[in-house]
Amino acid sequence: MKLIFLLPLFFYIPILYGEVYKTVDEDGNIIFTDRPSSNSEEIKLQELKTTETIKPSTSSPSRKSRGETDESLSYKKLFVSNPVDGSSIRSNSGNVSISIVLKPSLRSGHRILITMDGKELSKGSGMSASVTNIDRGTHTVGASVIDSSSNAIISASSTFSILRSTQ
Repeated sequence: MKLIFLLPLFFYIPILYGEVYKTVDEDGNIIFTDRPSSNSEEIKLQELKTTETIKPSTSSPSRKSRGETDESLSYKKLFVSNPVDGSSIRSNSGNVSISIVLKPSLRSGHRILITMDGKELSKGSGMSASVTNIDRGTHTVGASVIDSSSNAIISASSTFSILRSTQ
């Protein structure tokens, strides 16, 4: 078992130090060595290809020079967790609870805007909203984090269908 572990070592070291010889003993075991014997054969090894490591530059362009702002980098994830995108909700009363997930949490001076079918439901720090008596059919919930000038920093949406019985 130790021979198998050391076998690759025999192929790399001799390039630096000399030749490698292979012999087979009476039990059929293969032995590699750097000393020739009467029944050994020399192993010709290919030269290892090497490349020079390129050291990365220590200076990197600033975020702002690449067109990114601190605000655009502050939020990693925003999504509508309820209703799930593409889902169908059976609600004869037409009531729906809307929830969003934001990572990391809301920064100072920012607000969360929640809309449904383009109409504002909530604007503030709340991560949820409720809607009642929604007509049956397909609807779209939108969520955005907006700055003090009402510019969207990050946005997400979810489309769902309301299933209601007719009365």
